Amino acid sequence: MLDRLPPVIWVILTGIKKTLFTRELFPERIDQFWRKKVPVIVAFWHSRMAVLPFVYRGRGVKVLISPSRDGELVSRVLGHFNFETIRGSSSRQGAEALKKLEQAIQEGFDVGITPDGPRGPAREIKPGVIELARKTGAPIVPLTFASGRKIRFKSWDRFEFPLPFSRGFYLWGQPFWVKPEARELEQERKDLENLMNRLTGEADQRAREKNGSLPGSAFYFFYSLVICGFFLLTSPYWLIWLWRNPRERQGLPERLGFHLDDRKLTHPVWVHCASVGELEAAKPLLSRLISGRGEEGVVISLTSATGREQARKQFPGVRSIFLPLDLGFLARRVQKLINPQLIVLFEAELWPNFLRSARRLGIPVCLLNGRISEKSARGYRLAGSFFREFTGGIDFIGVKGAEDSHRLISLGIRPEKVEILGDLKWAGDHSFPEGKTPEFLETIRDRFSARTVNPVLVAGSTHPGEEEIILQAFLKLSGRYQGLKLILAPRKLNRVGELERLCQQNHIDFWLRSQIQVNNGPPPPVLILDTMGELREVYSLGSVIFVGGSLVPVGGHNLVEAAFWGKPVLFGPHLEKQKEIAERFLKEGFGFLVREPAEIVSKVGELLDDPRLSQELGEKARGFVREEGQILDRYFDLIKPYLE
Repeated sequence: MLDRLPPVIWVILTGIKKTLFTRELFPERIDQFWRKKVPVIVAFWHSRMAVLPFVYRGRGVKVLISPSRDGELVSRVLGHFNFETIRGSSSRQGAEALKKLEQAIQEGFDVGITPDGPRGPAREIKPGVIELARKTGAPIVPLTFASGRKIRFKSWDRFEFPLPFSRGFYLWGQPFWVKPEARELEQERKDLENLMNRLTGEADQRAREKNGSLPGSAFYFFYSLVICGFFLLTSPYWLIWLWRNPRERQGLPERLGFHLDDRKLTHPVWVHCASVGELEAAKPLLSRLISGRGEEGVVISLTSATGREQARKQFPGVRSIFLPLDLGFLARRVQKLINPQLIVLFEAELWPNFLRSARRLGIPVCLLNGRISEKSARGYRLAGSFFREFTGGIDFIGVKGAEDSHRLISLGIRPEKVEILGDLKWAGDHSFPEGKTPEFLETIRDRFSARTVNPVLVAGSTHPGEEEIILQAFLKLSGRYQGLKLILAPRKLNRVGELERLCQQNHIDFWLRSQIQVNNGPPPPVLILDTMGELREVYSLGSVIFVGGSLVPVGGHNLVEAAFWGKPVLFGPHLEKQKEIAERFLKEGFGFLVREPAEIVSKVGELLDDPRLSQELGEKARGFVREEGQILDRYFDLIKPYLE
């Protein structure tokens, strides 16, 4: 009977494995030793050993098995998986087995141990594994398994056997070392026991959450189906939109994975930004990457045509592409063509199929300058386990602030993957190259009289509903301050016509920046910035700066660009995306919260009436930004190990 059971059990286990939807978590904890061919002690509870042979990928392993009759059966089953066994236990042949395990480690084998076997108590460490680790110096790497649906036997260890078609998780624990000089081994035993029980509890929790849910492949299938269905149903709209937008039409082949730049690249760093805002945040990191790896060592992808134009303008020698549509076969095609050494995503660019493809191809992925609003977090919570599934392939996340970290962890991101590093926008060098003022800025100064003593209010990145408030405040201020100028910069250039009509309705003369050189006569009080990529430098002309997207519920925009030029900064109450930076500005005293025209009039008037105060606050802002500029080093240190 004993001869017939092992192959039968092997067939049953293999069949169960084929039907399980399993996921291996934290494989890097064991892979680091396997890559370097360092032998380890793999420790797992007796109750969780049924399917553990399927996750082992090392060079060779010898497993400690009890010399009992049950142990003989287990030993023969493991033989069908090509595992060698060493017979012994704490009560029988223990000393001899320990010597054989030591010898196996010295020969370069991994060893597998159930430290609570063969007869318990369950999930309590016996001293043998601690002594083995102390003598050999080999790390102990805990391993466990849990499934959502299972049979639990009434044995001493409550042995668990997974049912077909259930979700299961293999979890590798943090490596545990016992120092050779250690003498108080009881504390070491307790620490390892706690570590393994916490790991098992985490596996059980994940299995409970996943029990009854769709397997990951089904999630991706339905997600891709929704994308295809959406574009199919809305295809008339997209055809019209492409016909009206030639720039977007030109990028369509790249979005479908074709007509990519044919320059040969060798394992570049792929940096993805959604549009202009993310590109500006990424600019310091991109500059450092290019200086170290050359232009051929970096690829930039974007989702908007405007962002791509800016990428080609700012980094003309770097390959820039449109991100492919988030369908698995497209993402896989482009990733194979580019073959990146590392993918760096910026801020909130989480694309499920793109991330899944990178994980399958073994490409490490980092999310930098990460942020997630409460609104986005609520949406991701609706996705439930799917969010944890597709973000599981992200190796590391550097976030702007504590709230971003808390939200990501609450959504299921592992805490050890998340680190608060601050906002990369602090690291931007906004000074003029070689101290030379750009020609377009000189033109504005000369033609718009911004070079004179006239005070200038710059309102940047404004949205619908904000320009009305700014113009109301400006009309009141212009009655008090002769020669006051207003530079109005909408967030989206397709709204320039709206701003023109607003000025006309309020009987305010204006120029467009694009037509400033052809206009004759004295300059009007208002200049509308209708050109792309100039706001950052235009901020330098302001006496006081208002940053938009904050009087209306948009979430705010980049406050750092304004502060860098040594200017007092005004903003509204809606700063969900810039909350921590705004709080620091308010605390340091060079940022001011305004809610309505009267408050803008009051605060701007106060600053214009006291130029010395305005200058002191501006210098304080500039110094604060410079002190925070070291943030780039922290981010670069994060990705440096992936570049070696």
